[in-house]
Amino acid sequence: MSWTDVNGRPAHLTLGTVLARQFSGPGVQKVTLSPVNMQTPPELNGSPTTVTVYLTPQDAGENNANISSVTVTVADVDNSSFTPAVLPATSTATGVYTATWDQSGATANDTFSFTAVATDTNKTPGNPFTVNAKLVTAADPDPVTRLTIAEGDRRLLLTWDDSVAAAFDHYEIWRGPSPSATTQLVESIQASGYIDTGLTNGTTYHYQVRMVDTEGNVSPWVTGSGTPSVQADVTEPDTPGSFTATRVNANAVLGWTVPSAGPSGLAGYFIYRDGEPYARFAPGGEVDAEVTYEDVIGYSLRTPTPSSPSTASVWSRRRPPRSPSIRPRRRSPTSR
Repeated sequence: MSWTDVNGRPAHLTLGTVLARQFSGPGVQKVTLSPVNMQTPPELNGSPTTVTVYLTPQDAGENNANISSVTVTVADVDNSSFTPAVLPATSTATGVYTATWDQSGATANDTFSFTAVATDTNKTPGNPFTVNAKLVTAADPDPVTRLTIAEGDRRLLLTWDDSVAAAFDHYEIWRGPSPSATTQLVESIQASGYIDTGLTNGTTYHYQVRMVDTEGNVSPWVTGSGTPSVQADVTEPDTPGSFTATRVNANAVLGWTVPSAGPSGLAGYFIYRDGEPYARFAPGGEVDAEVTYEDVIGYSLRTPTPSSPSTASVWSRRRPPRSPSIRPRRRSPTSR
């Protein structure tokens, strides 16, 4: 007995393989998604989503001319009321097809399935191939604004506007000898400013700053540069006075008096909570923070180059069995 493949050519194959080739359509080898964070399950972290379908080597080669269509069906695994989207995929290379999902009607934090099927010219579908991914957000956060780099003696002061994003988590700061050769300087900081010390006067340092939200999405980079040098004004600001932390219901109300700024004026304050950078503020004012489940929270207040910090603490009488934390009453880039 002789066997032929779907093109009518003689085939010297085993019975099982021949039958599989004659009675099933073209096969899909794998499906990839982009942009995506490789978590478990993968997380879609931008819009739109590009779906790339790869056919099996045999279908991508000798049978590629017999491919009639490749489609991708997108369904919400967590919500049966979501109407599945059927996306036509177009050929971008031999055996490679792409489709674009605009995430219309999708609910963030739901898991979606992407099922690719290829059909031959006889309208015979092949094996489906499915991958799942969680939609974390539909778009990346906005970049930070008004990055300013003030130059000092062997140090640079970076400041930027507070983020107003509800899903704000932290900032990343990268530094290098050129904009294209930076490495991570600060992995995570909530304050909208940073003092980079121990630098070499006369050397230009390039910085990149971006915001990361609670779902791991990152904003576009904002870049800037500065060159530290010996300054005419070497007078440090005075230590802030009368720094207090008062518990008012669920809030820690922080207050202080404005110190003498020195000849160059006061750039602002850095607040530390239990030794960690917590916030940066413009001169004057106070901050309310929601305090939950702490016994004692210590705060310190510094001007950018103080001789010593002012310190204060707030007491909570609640003692639940979990580690201390502090959460902002209003989400801001200077609170966690």
